[in-house]
Amino acid sequence: KGKKSIFAPLSFVMARKALKQLNEAVKFLKKKYEHTPEVGIVLGSGLGNFTKEIEIEKEIDYCDIPNFPVSTVEGHKGKLIFGNLSGKKIVCMGGRFHFYEGYSAAEVVFPIRVLGLLGIKTLLLSNAAGGVNPAFKVGDIMIINDHIGIDMVNPLIGRNIDELGPRFPDMSEAYNKELIKK
Repeated sequence: KGKKSIFAPLSFVMARKALKQLNEAVKFLKKKYEHTPEVGIVLGSGLGNFTKEIEIEKEIDYCDIPNFPVSTVEGHKGKLIFGNLSGKKIVCMGGRFHFYEGYSAAEVVFPIRVLGLLGIKTLLLSNAAGGVNPAFKVGDIMIINDHIGIDMVNPLIGRNIDELGPRFPDMSEAYNKELIKK
C-alpha cells in the first residue's frame, strides 16, 4: 500500500514523460538566456521578416533544443529568438509545427507549453489563412476573435498535467478582447 504500481495507466506514464521533456527544454533555454520573456510570438508563413524588428539578444536553432520538433515547412527559420521589442522582453518562434507535417497534437503544442513554462504572459500567434470573402486580398491582416475547433485532435486529451494548468481552460474569452482592441 502507498507504492506506485508498475502497471500505472499509460496516460500517467506519458504525462510524466511529457513533463520531463518540457522541463529539459526549459532548463536548457534558461541556461542560454537569463531573462524572462513577457510575450511569446509565433511567426508562420509570410512573416519571417518580422524578426528584423526585434532587437535580438539570442537565437537558438530548434534542432539544438532538447525534445523540440523541427519545422519542415519552407520559409520557416527554425529558430527561437530572444530579445526586445517595443520595450518588452520577447521570445519569438521563427516558424511553427503543423499536424499535416506528421506531428502529433502533443508535439505541435510542445513549443507553446515551453514558452508558458519560460514565463510568457501573452502569446501572439500568426498564420497564413484563406478566406471566402472576395473583399479580402492576399496579405490582408485580420484578427481572429473566436474559433470553433471541431476538425482537429485536441491536445488536452489524456491525463492532465497540473503544472501546465487546469484540465479545462476557460475558453469564454480564448482571445483577449483588450489585446484585440490594441
